[in-house]
Amino acid sequence: MIRERALIDNGWLTERLHMGARNAVSRIIRQARELEKSERKVKQAARALRKMFV
Repeated sequence: MIRERALIDNGWLTERLHMGARNAVSRIIRQARELEKSERKVKQAARALRKMFV
């Protein structure tokens, strides 16, 4: 798991994890946030549907 804020340089992290370009860390963090938001929306919609049918 990659933390959003770390005391180490993104370049060092990408080199150690063999991630390619140093901006890969920022890109992965952004993608994780977007996925988290969409999952939250899906869960909320599922709860609303369950309430409608109960």
